[in-house]
Amino acid sequence: DGVLRVLGHYGVGVAGRRVLVIGRSWLVGRPLAQQLMSRGATVTVVGSDAEGLDRLCGDADVVISAVGRPGVVGVDCVKPGAVVVNVGTTFTDDDLLPDIMPEAEGPHPASLLVHSVGPMSVALLMRNVAANARTADVARAEATADTCALPESAIKKRLQSLPCWSLVDRCGHSRLQRAFWMPTFACVVDFISEAAVLADHMNHHPNLQVTHQCTDGAVLDVDIFTFATSSVTSFDFELAAALTRLYQDMFGAGIFAPDVRMSDFNYTLPDELIAQYPASPR
Repeated sequence: DGVLRVLGHYGVGVAGRRVLVIGRSWLVGRPLAQQLMSRGATVTVVGSDAEGLDRLCGDADVVISAVGRPGVVGVDCVKPGAVVVNVGTTFTDDDLLPDIMPEAEGPHPASLLVHSVGPMSVALLMRNVAANARTADVARAEATADTCALPESAIKKRLQSLPCWSLVDRCGHSRLQRAFWMPTFACVVDFISEAAVLADHMNHHPNLQVTHQCTDGAVLDVDIFTFATSSVTSFDFELAAALTRLYQDMFGAGIFAPDVRMSDFNYTLPDELIAQYPASPR
């Protein structure tokens, strides 16, 4: 990418031109050759020990060396007006030597000689790291022992915006609780699967208990509290609100409710409890 950026910066087009890439590594040479070919260049890829390398350099309109062998491309091998880009470098005790050595005296025959793309590569690497960080799904920080517990007054006020949730005390710890009714056990399983992904993303997790009611559906009891503080915190309200939205998205705002059967309300009233008419005087 650094080489292509440099060529683009100097207005060097590669379409229809002969490009020689010296270096067949999977890190630089071969990926670069593929990108150049996708832009219409006629590309030749060789190693530093290729037979007739001087001739290949003399025929190329663009020479790119990425082998890490000082002087692999001599000045007298480059045809006048060619574009030469040096990628490979070699560390010595006292210096950093490029693959393409500049001419000691006088102008270089190349119309453009790029001594190094190192700074460009570093800049692009940092750009890619930053771009990846912006798009990465980073888990939020979890609650700790220093997370502030909400006072009861604040909890009750927040509960006004979370219908069906309540504040309960269990084992000496306050927690938020709600029962989610669903028509089938399979629906509960689907909901729990989605809730697990959601909780992992929020880095905060609920406690769940499923009660299957046969033909009357199933109930998922959810209670939420912050384990690190053994109290209710803002983390719990955020998770409760997210689970509520998930429930509404999956099953609709109207929500499922068990069918009302009149037989459930049948009862027998003993005759002696039925008022007689005319009533007997008391």
